[in-house]
Amino acid sequence: MNWIKLIFTGLLAWGIPFVLTELLFPEIPESYAFILILLAAAIALASFSSNVSIGYLRKRFKITVGIGFIIGTTWFFIALLGSGVYHTIIKEENLIDFIIQKAPVYLLYFIISAFHGYCEERRGRRR
Repeated sequence: MNWIKLIFTGLLAWGIPFVLTELLFPEIPESYAFILILLAAAIALASFSSNVSIGYLRKRFKITVGIGFIIGTTWFFIALLGSGVYHTIIKEENLIDFIIQKAPVYLLYFIISAFHGYCEERRGRRR
């Protein structure tokens, strides 16, 4: 496994949706609009990371659940670390509030990559 490529694509999969959501929604309101903003961010994250994940995983010789698990876990920690540093140091938010409110969105990296590996493994068994 090429770890440099894995980390670079993880940074891309996290960075582009993160920058776009921060530019579009700099402040999160304390009303029902928070759910709409979170939903928009989750859709953008899921769409982009799914495309990056599929592009990365297709170049592998054999795609398995384990490889999808490793990729998803690595990308999850990249996103969690990057967003955590931004929100706790630059925006000066509470770490507990960040973990409760914003970090669960990044579980999509893990879910998408592991599920894609599972689907490719199942499809490979049928061939």
